[in-house]
Amino acid sequence: MNYSNEFRSFVKSCLNEKTYVGIGNPNSKILIVGKEVAINQEKVKAGDLFEIKNMQNYNQNAQSWMENINNNVCQEDIPNWSCPDYLNDEFALNNPLHSFKSVTLKEHKEGQTFRKYQKLYNYIFGKVIDLNSEYDFQNNIFLTELNDSPSHNTRIAKKESIAKRKELFKNSPFIQSFQVVILACSNYIKNVGVGMEREIDDVFNVTFSHKNCEHKFWVHFNESNTKIVIHTRQLSANVSNDFLKAIASEIAKFLKLDIDNSVSSDVM
Repeated sequence: MNYSNEFRSFVKSCLNEKTYVGIGNPNSKILIVGKEVAINQEKVKAGDLFEIKNMQNYNQNAQSWMENINNNVCQEDIPNWSCPDYLNDEFALNNPLHSFKSVTLKEHKEGQTFRKYQKLYNYIFGKVIDLNSEYDFQNNIFLTELNDSPSHNTRIAKKESIAKRKELFKNSPFIQSFQVVILACSNYIKNVGVGMEREIDDVFNVTFSHKNCEHKFWVHFNESNTKIVIHTRQLSANVSNDFLKAIASEIAKFLKLDIDNSVSSDVM
């Protein structure tokens, strides 16, 4: 596994700042930036073991990445995730290089964010899947969050960290290296208008190109046309197949992929 110098520096910065790195393959072309990691803080306080472990895993995310780097861990080295082991072993963590490895789509409900990410991934690359398939989008996608305060509900999430995260992303060669960036975080970041605050342009060094009016997402490119940034809503709940296909079509066109979304499964 090749961990780039840019990624190593990003992990060190996150470790020093005690902030979140992300999950998935850091060598991917595609970056998805969500709102915040979904952890129910009330359940943590109530002693729910699964949420307690998720919070522990979140807090140790940067340290886990540093251990992966130091040991040159590959995705093939990661054992399958086991819920009993995760809950009962105080030292068991969920490796961020392939989080929840071996979990299948049928184990999650339709509106779950991981299922939307998997579907988007399959639409981009024209892959056919079914509900018995294991999640594999992390093989070619890296995920991080714009808010460093986990919450199961955006409305009650603490948002003080967002401004600092924007600066971190803006100044990170690792974050800036992705060819495809999907900002699936709604109004956590925005371009207001000409002559006004244009955060997306500023953070990712891109310029607005066009809007998909039907599905309401916004497309941006850098000056050399080597980066595409798509700004959209959170990819969960009632996000439709057609919505995801429209985003996938923009990305596939940019990456010059010859795909046919008609062969992709819609059973998810």
